[in-house]
Amino acid sequence: MSETVRILLYSDDRTVREQVKLALGKRVAADLPELEIVETATHPAALQQLDTGSFDLAILDGEAVPAGGMGLAHQIKDEVPDCPPILVLVVRVADAWLATWSKADAIAVYPIDPIKLPQQVAGLLRTWLSDDVAENADAGGEAADGEVAEGGEAADAEAEASASEAKVTEPEAQVDEPKDGEAKASAPAAKATEPEAQAGEPKDEEAEAAGASA
Repeated sequence: MSETVRILLYSDDRTVREQVKLALGKRVAADLPELEIVETATHPAALQQLDTGSFDLAILDGEAVPAGGMGLAHQIKDEVPDCPPILVLVVRVADAWLATWSKADAIAVYPIDPIKLPQQVAGLLRTWLSDDVAENADAGGEAADGEVAEGGEAADAEAEASASEAKVTEPEAQVDEPKDGEAKASAPAAKATEPEAQAGEPKDEEAEAAGASA
């Protein structure tokens, strides 16, 4: 939560602006930051502030002339991205239906109530700030999930690379297999020497025959 909350206050009547600031004071609730109130007296100035600055609430005078707060509320709700909540000041409770048309989030009836107005402002700010915190938390969670997913993909890629390296080493082991073939080839060579040994046997038979004739 920021150190201050920014409120845009629009009214062509300086007295109205002073009454609103006096009723709100520096802080509307103990659990909310201090207020920073930006005053504007004309319709173009209010639009410029909303276009160039960031606000947490807009308080618009429905009786302002020549451009009233009702029309301004309707316009900024349609045109300003991430539009802050809007509270419109009206003279009669019967004007509440106009506030509905203007898409205002709340209305406050003249004369300015120094007890009720701060309560309304506090409620609008709590809702706005809590939604903002929730959006930031969701964004942080999505970023963390993305990092976890990327880490998992990197680990899978490393595992696949290791498996590929292991497969590459298998042909090296197969290169040694011909040694078994060499052993098999040497066996017929050994058998081939046996006839030579058998060829020596007739010499013994010739010797026995010579002895008998003697």
